[in-house]
Amino acid sequence: MFERNKFILSFLLFFLCSLQLEAQYEVSAVSFGKISVNNETEVNTENLEFSPFFLRDLIGFVYSNPKSKKDNNISEYYFDLAFSAHGMNENLIKRASFGQNINSEFHEGPACFDDKKGVLYFTRTYYDIKKGTSRDTIVRKIYQATERSDYSDAKPIALSNDRYSICHPTLSSSGKKMIFSSNMNSTDGNMDLYSSTMKEDWNSPINLSILNSESNDVFPFLMKDSIIFFASDRPGGKGGLDIYYSTYKDSSWDNPLPLPYPFNTEYDDFGIIIDKNGKFGYFTSSRPGGKGKDDLYSFSTKDKLWERKINIPSKDVSFVVLDKLTLQPISGVKVLISDISLKNDKYNLEDFDVDVLAGEKAGELLMKLSPKSNSLVDSLISNKEGIVSRNLKIDKRYIVRTYSEKYENEYTVYDPMKDDNTVNIILNPIPPKLVAPPVVKKQEIYIPIKKNEVVVFNNIYYELNSARILQGAALELDALAKIMNQRITMTVELSAHTDSRGKSEYNQTLSIQRATSAKQYLVDKGISELRVKAIGYGESRIRNHCTDGKTCTDEEHKYNRRTEVRVLTE
Repeated sequence: MFERNKFILSFLLFFLCSLQLEAQYEVSAVSFGKISVNNETEVNTENLEFSPFFLRDLIGFVYSNPKSKKDNNISEYYFDLAFSAHGMNENLIKRASFGQNINSEFHEGPACFDDKKGVLYFTRTYYDIKKGTSRDTIVRKIYQATERSDYSDAKPIALSNDRYSICHPTLSSSGKKMIFSSNMNSTDGNMDLYSSTMKEDWNSPINLSILNSESNDVFPFLMKDSIIFFASDRPGGKGGLDIYYSTYKDSSWDNPLPLPYPFNTEYDDFGIIIDKNGKFGYFTSSRPGGKGKDDLYSFSTKDKLWERKINIPSKDVSFVVLDKLTLQPISGVKVLISDISLKNDKYNLEDFDVDVLAGEKAGELLMKLSPKSNSLVDSLISNKEGIVSRNLKIDKRYIVRTYSEKYENEYTVYDPMKDDNTVNIILNPIPPKLVAPPVVKKQEIYIPIKKNEVVVFNNIYYELNSARILQGAALELDALAKIMNQRITMTVELSAHTDSRGKSEYNQTLSIQRATSAKQYLVDKGISELRVKAIGYGESRIRNHCTDGKTCTDEEHKYNRRTEVRVLTE
């Protein structure tokens, strides 16, 4: 079996050594296990049909032509090139041969087509009559011919010569890289895969050594510029020729691996091609059940046979854990980093575990979201400088959570595309005991009613570092609600202010939340939300000298924490 194909083996090839890639493609092993295979009965005969190639909307292939003379060296009719169209069910029909400009009195072998330039590259094989007619004097060259000339300008490419064979070309998507088989450096006549780059002409070939073996490595096909398929009779296969593949990663090829069944059998399997969608293709096999010796087979699958892999940049990020009151680093804090995905620029709930909790009011439900455990990127402990560091991909967003016995748990969302390489996480100390709401003595509370009149509410008490108003600790808001229910045209602005301690962005967010909470308090008392405007100023309107970096007492800082009411309309 192999002796018959020894001659055909010289027609072979495979992939790109110096291509710089942004996107790479890898074989999907799962998809290859779901393949259906069909014999192309309308074009196969009792003779040889092999080595399919894409020819625009057609499929070209090599066949032994019974109308030609026989080559007694291999006991087969001379090889010619033919092509076929697709039928209703994607099967090959209406087989036709290339004209005499391509099919000569010699062997025409495996080919490829550059559809951008309309150039056909094909193998032509004949015997050097001057040296005799033994198998040792076979001459194999790669020819090129242009579609626009009806292939009348066929000529060997510059790499071809009479000292050794080059054959079975395949091209990169740009048409500027060619992979082919050659015995140019062989001492035993076996074929290796080489690559060449087109500049002014095809450059000196490079041996793709990681793909080659001491046996024949032939019939290559380059897919998506980063996966190469080829045939080899190397030891360890199932028998005869087997189809191997390799993926291009990090500027080099991986070690080749054999394709599984139904591609490789104990018979000859070679000459695979796959369409751009990765779900359909053809290959050659001499397995039982066909119409002839070597037959063309089509294959299809619902899932792509290759997967696009993108080299995603990353960045080194440091999270610094600090005490909110002292701004000193905190060591020993557990920091969990989880990645989250987005749908339409919104967080994907599928990334979270959802717990429904009872709220404070009857019938009120709260939804608690926690990142799923399988989204965890890393679990780290802050060092003595309060720092944890991690290299993060920039194509995701991350939830960073902290856990400590002495500090309240905190979380922050980190976006590598927008946020700095160093991020401060401010933690609030857990108080030694719960602080009861202050006892507010009965007093006369003044509520403004004149337009643009402003009054400071100093006695609205929130939970520590929270926007939740403590129960029974908003007498001033109760009084305001009473007045607004009496004066139905009155509208107000509620503005919340914080002290300067902690990160300004955090204080800004907290003030907005507290102003919104105060507004909701009034709404719950029966005031229309259209009559209340809520705004947060954070630490931007400090009333004394206690700005960032200044040493102040708790009382001095407290003076800046307030809610102001301004009458907009009477």
